[in-house]
This record gives sequence, structure tokens and C-alpha cells, in this order.
Amino acid sequence: MNPLRKVFKELAKALKKKRGRRLTRKASLKANRYYWLGILRLQEDAINLTSRLTEGLPNIRRLCLNFLAERVLQGALHANFLHREYPYSSHADLAGINRGIIEASVNYLFLLDDPSCERTAAFWAKSGFEESLRNDGLKKWIDHNDQFIKYLARCDYSPTLMSFEQMLQGVATYTGVTSPNRKAWPKFKQRCSAVGAIWELVYDMEYKALSTWQHGDLSRVIISPSFARIDPEQEDRNVFESLIMVQWAFTLNYIFVRELAIRCKDTARADTIDQMFWGVLGSASMIVKEHAQRFQPDKHIRNRTC
Repeated sequence: MNPLRKVFKELAKALKKKRGRRLTRKASLKANRYYWLGILRLQEDAINLTSRLTEGLPNIRRLCLNFLAERVLQGALHANFLHREYPYSSHADLAGINRGIIEASVNYLFLLDDPSCERTAAFWAKSGFEESLRNDGLKKWIDHNDQFIKYLARCDYSPTLMSFEQMLQGVATYTGVTSPNRKAWPKFKQRCSAVGAIWELVYDMEYKALSTWQHGDLSRVIISPSFARIDPEQEDRNVFESLIMVQWAFTLNYIFVRELAIRCKDTARADTIDQMFWGVLGSASMIVKEHAQRFQPDKHIRNRTC
């Protein structure tokens, strides 16, 4: 056999073997389907549980709680859809969705645990303050020398927006809280601590990590498709990470819905949710088990130069 032909044959064989170890779109979407079924199941439980928890509450509290629950549940659906369309490049956007799911979950539970409307009023007042502050911040741009900057500022600036004091009056009217205090709304980490240890863990383990995606932190560059130019072994890392973000959307929904079951004192439903969660997680994880080992930190090639 021609020596050069032999080299090419061995190279083709090596490449074929290497491609076989890659996390393919097909495998990624197969795991996605398990999470999809789990998310749909959690949706059914959530609808029942949120209805029970908000029954008898004043309309304004029910409105706020239902809005937050929708953010949690719809966020997981959107994450799953986005991954199906863009399994190679959706990780950063999915991280943003998951961060929103965490915030909405914690805010829901924090408001739910308040026997009065004090927390709702404080949250609403803070939201009104931020909206008023943003509108005031546009004033310096509405007469800018740059015509495009001026155009953009004027499109968004509202000269008729009610003052913050007027907003507070509206909050007081709807909630029945005489003096809504925006400063009474605690920082997010404090809210996590208030609603349970599991959310403190989520804050330390996941919420902080997700913020690096949102801020364009360069620690995330290893997960980008571009990293394959430096390390070919990592060429499908982005596919794996996108799937992990779907897994987290499912996991966060599970934690949230299980918390609802606990507050309803529905231990039978909580047990059923637990069994479903571990079944889905195990089935989906088996598909990517080999790849999970490949992408452990100690497997990364170190000391490379660009």
C-alpha cells in the first residue's frame, strides 16, 4: 500500500473515531425530550398547587403571585424550545432565562410567606421607584446634539409619567398598606435565605455562576464554539453546556413546584414529584454520561497559548 495512502487511511479512521465521541445534535435533542416531558408534568402540578395556595387571597396579591408563577413556568418552556432550535449556541441565552426563573421563584415564595400585603407593597414601591428613576435618567439625553441619541431618548422618555409619590399613592390604594416602603424590600440574597436553605444553595451554586454569562465574563469563553480553535477536544462543549442549561431549567422548576407542595402540606404529591424528577434526570443523564466525564475540569488541556 502506498505509504501516503496508509497515513490518510489511519487519519480518516482516527477522525471517524473522534466524531463518534462527540455529543451530537441528535443525542442532545433526545435528552431534551426527557426534560420536556418532566417540565410538562411539573406544569400540571404547579397549576393545581398555586391555585390552592392563592385561594382566598386579595386580588392584588393573587395577581402578583400568578404573574411570578407564570414567569417561572413559562421560562422553563422557553428554555426547552430555544435549545431545540439552537442546541449549539443557546447556552448564554438559556443562562439568562434560568437566572430569571430563580428570581421569580424566590420572589413568589417570599411574597407568599407574608401574611399581609407589606412585602407586596414594598416590592411594588421599589419597582415604581426604579421606573421613575429610569425615566428621569433620560432627561439629559432628550436635547442631545447627536440627532440619533436624541431620537432614541425621546422615543422612550415619558414627560407625563406619574411621579414616584403618585405611584406610592396607587400602591397604597391597591394593597391597603398606608405607607409603602421600597427600602423594606430586602436584597436578593436575604430573600433567598428567608424562603429556605435550598434557595440559599441555588444562590451560591447557580445564581452567581449564571451572572457571569449575563455580564460577558471571559471565564465562559471555554464554552463558546470559538474555543475549539484552541482545543479541538472541546469542540462540542457548547452543545453539552446548552443541554446542561435545559437541565437546570427543569431542576429549578422541580425545586419551585416541590416547595409549593410543601407549603400545601401535600406530602404525597411531593413524593410523586421527587420520583418523577429522579427518573427524568437519570434517563436524560445516561445519554450524555460519557460526555459529562470528558468535560470535567481536570480533563481540560492546560497551559495552552493562543
